[in-house]
Amino acid sequence: LEEIHVAPDGAPAGLGTPDRPLSLDVAVQYVQPGQTIVLKEGTYKFIAPLRIPHGIDGTAEAPIRMIADPNAASRPVLDFQGLSAGIVHGGDYWYFSGFDVTGAANGQKGFQVSGHYNTLERIDTYRNGNTGIQISRFAGSDPVSEWPSYNLILNCTSWSNVDAGYEDADGFAAKLTCGPGNVLDGCVAYNNADDGYDLYAKIETGPIGAVTIRNSVAYANGILEDGTNAGNGNGFKLGGSNIPGAHRLENSYAFFNKSKGIDSNSCPDVIVENSVSYNNGRYNVAFYTNIEQNTAYQAKGVISFKDDT
Repeated sequence: LEEIHVAPDGAPAGLGTPDRPLSLDVAVQYVQPGQTIVLKEGTYKFIAPLRIPHGIDGTAEAPIRMIADPNAASRPVLDFQGLSAGIVHGGDYWYFSGFDVTGAANGQKGFQVSGHYNTLERIDTYRNGNTGIQISRFAGSDPVSEWPSYNLILNCTSWSNVDAGYEDADGFAAKLTCGPGNVLDGCVAYNNADDGYDLYAKIETGPIGAVTIRNSVAYANGILEDGTNAGNGNGFKLGGSNIPGAHRLENSYAFFNKSKGIDSNSCPDVIVENSVSYNNGRYNVAFYTNIEQNTAYQAKGVISFKDDT
């Protein structure tokens, strides 16, 4: 089959045809390079994570695709019902498009990207118990050489992700354990409990690969939809622990975030170009480190503006 059709009521023994769809959790275990998993519309209810382990891979020439039914009237929704983590993806060369991920349990991410050369396009993640979409390693035993790399998060939106302590739930994150070449392009993050975008690195795990964020928006992070004062509330948080990262922010816009709009968060060498930061609660743009060290900040075409109050 070139196409494997799945549905909320798909059967583990289904044939993967439109009239006899397969269940999604079975389809992702057996899909082969070049095949497309087509999600019929409706709500897919899970009681456990949707895990795609290392080794279930497409190729550059024959990626695996998991897409919403192009003929459907509404988007498929993967709902983890507050019971587990969401999608935990360790495969390489997958393309995901056109569906929603919601309801990951407190402390659990909506969509964790842990493989290489994957693309997520038009994926919406909301009301998860941790970060909506996060690029970080699959397992604690994965060496640096296996940290996820060259993934593209394209035109995705992530909002109202909230953890109980208001400490961790970002819209998007590429942090702690991610390799080189990861890009977020055309994304929107708002009303997340912690930050819009988080590129945090810590001493224990060391530097992460340089991340590029472009054509993206962060607003009202750190403030929940109902106005609750939540976590840190930075728009674009571009590092951590005084560790160099050479992260890039291009053609992006931060506004109305609770704290800082564009925040180096002590990374000494962030690059920000052609971006706007407007009316954020504290600093619009903050380049700083927490120790005495050489810095290599670059800022070009940056506009920072606050209304008179």
